[in-house]
Amino acid sequence: MKPIAQSLLRIFLLIFFTANGYILLSGSVCFWLSNQQDDLSPQQTRLFDTCTSTWTQGTTQIFTLLDNNILKLLQAEKDGKK
Repeated sequence: MKPIAQSLLRIFLLIFFTANGYILLSGSVCFWLSNQQDDLSPQQTRLFDTCTSTWTQGTTQIFTLLDNNILKLLQAEKDGKK
C-alpha cells in the first residue's frame, strides 16, 4: 500500500475505534441507568438523555463513516494493484 493510503487507513481506524468507544460507553451508561431504579433523579435523567443522544447520533455517524468514500478509494487502489 502507498504511504498516503496507509496514513488514511490509520486515521480512519483511529476515528472509527475512538467513536465506537464513546458510543459503547454511552450505550452502557444508558443500559445501566435504565436498570438502576424506576425513579431517576433530575441529574440522572439529564445524563440518561445525553447518553441516549450520543448513542443515537454516534451510531448514525459510524454508519455514515463506513459508507464514506475513503473505503471506496482504498478498495479502488487495492483493485488497481492486482
